[in-house]
Amino acid sequence: MQMAEKRLEIHCNRKMFVQGCMVIVIGLFLPAFVTVYRFDVYGTLKRAMDLNSGEQLLIGALKLVVINIVRAVPNYLGVFLLNESIQVYLFGKRRFIFNAVFTVTFIMELYRIIDWGYGIRYDFGVPALLIVGFVLFLSYIDLFSINMINKLLIVFSLLLSIQWLDVVTFLGKYGFGRGDASMDVKIAAAVAGNESLLNLFALCMFAAFLFASLMQVQILYKEHKLKVSNEKTRQVEKELYNAQIQALKMRNYSEVQSLVHDLKTPLTTIQGLISLVELMESEGSVHEYFEKISDSLSAMNMMISEILY
Repeated sequence: MQMAEKRLEIHCNRKMFVQGCMVIVIGLFLPAFVTVYRFDVYGTLKRAMDLNSGEQLLIGALKLVVINIVRAVPNYLGVFLLNESIQVYLFGKRRFIFNAVFTVTFIMELYRIIDWGYGIRYDFGVPALLIVGFVLFLSYIDLFSINMINKLLIVFSLLLSIQWLDVVTFLGKYGFGRGDASMDVKIAAAVAGNESLLNLFALCMFAAFLFASLMQVQILYKEHKLKVSNEKTRQVEKELYNAQIQALKMRNYSEVQSLVHDLKTPLTTIQGLISLVELMESEGSVHEYFEKISDSLSAMNMMISEILY
């Protein structure tokens, strides 16, 4: 049993784990309120086809992308937090393969639960795999010092980038945009004769938000490294300060000990001289004074010995 514990270790950040679970629960309830019908996506697409309007087509595509993002952000952010909260170590080394398997399995199960509960089919295709890969990358570089708001912005901007690929018409054969609503947007673009406009707009949005996501990750990674470096510097400074205080205490103790030890030399000399004078003095009262002085010197000598001890 002890050997098994040494081979396999699981480290868990309870606070982050609870946060991840709460975010995922929110994600499970959002599809009940954020739907393509509530935001009139199909009404917008119908107007685009009736009027051959590129503007209405782009508005419909934008509505769909926003809906998908709002529903997906809690799922991926929750998995991101769970990945950061649970770290598996095997033979003293972190094994990230466990996080990868957990992430893919968890996302697929979430999609099944949403399909079972709401009848909304989420396609686990290339966009989902790209997002999962990005989430795993963020977990791998271990941005534990970055606050929740920045983590939310990273996931949101990434989703905003990749979700636009779902409405690019020629990417369907590569596994993009296989959901029902995404297919309907592409059909509406073909009927309205605005496929080129939709593709150009979607690719521009993809490139812009992908660039913003990468820049954001780079900035936050540098901020994270700076915080870690500053924390290590503060720790070293604290240890150095404690060492200096300890050295100063030892120095003071050594100096006091040396000073007290030096006090014994004149006391010994005085005691010897008093003993000599007592032998030379015959008057009784003077002998009595010498005895008192000798007793006081002996008491002082004992106190000095106690201090040294």
